[in-house]
Amino acid sequence: MPNGLEIAVAVQALLAIWIGVRSYGSYQGRLYSTGRVLIFPVLILLVYAATELETIATVPWAFPTWTSVDLVVLVAAALATLPIANRLVRVSQRSDGQWYYQYGIELIGFYLALWVARLALAAYYDPASLEFVISSTAAPLSAATSAVLVLIQGLFSVSSGLVIGRGIGTYRLHRQAERRAASVVAQAR
Repeated sequence: MPNGLEIAVAVQALLAIWIGVRSYGSYQGRLYSTGRVLIFPVLILLVYAATELETIATVPWAFPTWTSVDLVVLVAAALATLPIANRLVRVSQRSDGQWYYQYGIELIGFYLALWVARLALAAYYDPASLEFVISSTAAPLSAATSAVLVLIQGLFSVSSGLVIGRGIGTYRLHRQAERRAASVVAQAR
């Protein structure tokens, strides 16, 4: 019977495959749907909330100061990504009338680098943190490990903010492109 860490590693591997396939598709261009563009940020927010709760439980001194900092970083990263999305996301209507969106490699690469760095730090310094198990019976963490866990959560705040900003930016770009296309059609009449 697999233990919690083996299950966590398997889940992380499946997540890595899903993120890789999704990233490749987003780089090549994907059929636009509001659900497709916004579901990933919603899922990331749920995972983010779970990891934030885990950090509070395993590194109690991080609350409320570092938790507040994480939230500020999350919002700042999302807001900073909005104008970047205007340059690194392309939304277009193809000849078949369908809308597509395409992410720039810079946006994908930055997100993947943050994700891998966070995962590597967690795997090295606190593999149990990958299990999403909140336990008060765990051995106390060293100051260095606690600091690394706070850094890991900060990296996750940045990458989560990037995903949220990218999703909102893509949605906004699609709405603007639809309005421009409707305006062109109206002027042609």
